[in-house]
Parts: sequence; structure tokens; C-alpha cells
Amino acid sequence: MLTRAQFDAACKALITRYTESASDFIAVSPLKGWAWNEHSTYPNFGFMSRTVTVFRRPDTSAHYFDDPLGEEVLEEEHDATVLSATSETESFTCQQYVVFSSTFRVPAFYFLLSDSSGSPLPLLEVLKTSLFKINAWDNPEVSSYTISLPTATFPLLSHGDHPTLGIPCWYFHPCETTAVVDELMREVAQDGWSEEARLARWLEMWFMVVCSVVNL
Repeated sequence: MLTRAQFDAACKALITRYTESASDFIAVSPLKGWAWNEHSTYPNFGFMSRTVTVFRRPDTSAHYFDDPLGEEVLEEEHDATVLSATSETESFTCQQYVVFSSTFRVPAFYFLLSDSSGSPLPLLEVLKTSLFKINAWDNPEVSSYTISLPTATFPLLSHGDHPTLGIPCWYFHPCETTAVVDELMREVAQDGWSEEARLARWLEMWFMVVCSVVNL
């Protein structure tokens, strides 16, 4: 778990690393492009944000999982190169946020997808985009505002207000984050790390967990 101050420090250290480094690895990293945002009035409400473009998956080579609303959600099995933009591919703006969960004391990933008119996409349309990994979930239970796994205590994906901006977003529930990230940290920990380096590495491991579901 992190304190609020540690979260702020981790975010700022990661942003600095992926902004100032000129290494080839950093240049192509999916962690590029994040910025730090402070609340205009109140302290301790800062968060990271960035805006990326995602695409609707082509209908070819697709399989379906049942939607309880009576529709089918496309989930295409295809190579990552298919995700490149073409004149025929519909694109969407994806606003991504990393915020601090005061309840679980860990980062939480929030996002909002909108079409060319600025209208937010409903969940069934979100699932048809390139934002998520193929086969990200095993037998998911999908409703209008949640994605749950049969054995999970909380929904994996839910809908709620951004804790700082107050705008409706989708977010991944952070309840099991600490145990997973701490296990990864035990595998990569090095003697002599500064506190800043340790916190930045912790956040990188958190992003690794997010990347198991999301195409960052």
C-alpha cells in the first residue's frame, strides 16, 4: 500500500523518467505521455492523465461472448498489427487517468472513451475497441455498467465518478492490487534503491498488472 504522499512521488518520478530519458526503450514504452495534474483548489487530489486514440476492432476473425442485454460483444482474435489506423477504421478518444484510491491506498485506473462527437461510449461499445487485450477475461459477466468474474467479490470493471474531476468514468476495482504488486516487487527489488526509485518501480509494476488487461 502507498500513502498519498508516496503516490504523488511515484507518479512524478515515473513521469520524469519517461519524459526526460532518451533511451530507445523509453521512446517506445507504453508508459510515455502521462502528465501530472493538481486540483485547482484543494491539495492531495492530484492525478496522472493522458489522452490516446483507440480503434474499433474489425469484425473479421471474431468470436463472441453473450451479453445479458441480448446483444453480442465482439472480441476479435487478431495480430496487434491489425490495430493500426486505416481510413476505414473508426477511432475513439480515450482519456486515461491514474488516481489514488484512499480506501485501498493504491493507484486506480480510470478511463473514458468518446466518439468523434464527444459522446461517451457505453460499455458494449467500449468492449469492441482495441483498448482491451484479447481474451482479457475468462467467462465474464457483463451488465450495462460492470464486468464481473464468477468468483470475484467485487466487479472487475465498474462505472463511477472520477474522484477529482467528478466526471463519469469506467474504472478497474483496486481491491487486490497490493498483493499482486508486492509479489512482483519482491522479484525485482534491488539493494541500494533510493525511495524515489523504489516508488517509481512500484508504479511500473502496477502498470504491468494493468497491462494484463489493457493495451496501454
